Amino acid sequence: MKDLATRLGTGLPEDLAAWLRICKGAPIGPGGLFGARPDRDFLDMALRAATFSTWRQLGWLPVAGDGFGNYYILLTQEALAGYVAFVEAISDPEEIAYLVSSTLWGFLRFLFEAECGAKGWPFDPNVVLAADPALAHLQPWIR
Repeated sequence: MKDLATRLGTGLPEDLAAWLRICKGAPIGPGGLFGARPDRDFLDMALRAATFSTWRQLGWLPVAGDGFGNYYILLTQEALAGYVAFVEAISDPEEIAYLVSSTLWGFLRFLFEAECGAKGWPFDPNVVLAADPALAHLQPWIR
């Protein structure tokens, strides 16, 4: 993971480092979960981050893709540090479209449940807020 942090040019948040000790990047979910995978470009977090030069300054770390060229981003700076957001990179790679979870672990749970057929995440605010009430005070940021 030290190599990944070096290639990203930043330290890894503890939750991300813990997750990467379990999964270093895998073709799981609609667009894969990113990690330290220089051997598989489409799963390599550092390569995905380098695609958009402003993400480093914004403190955005891409953790997964949606399979359509958009990204789930772990926010690492300011008031939303630790939250996971969805960025529609195809339309505006420098704007958060909406928040999907208040934590990386919550995001992973939502993603895995959706892959197993659960309905509602990330588009149904009732489902999302029931499972992640920490997003309630950020209502305009969720769909």
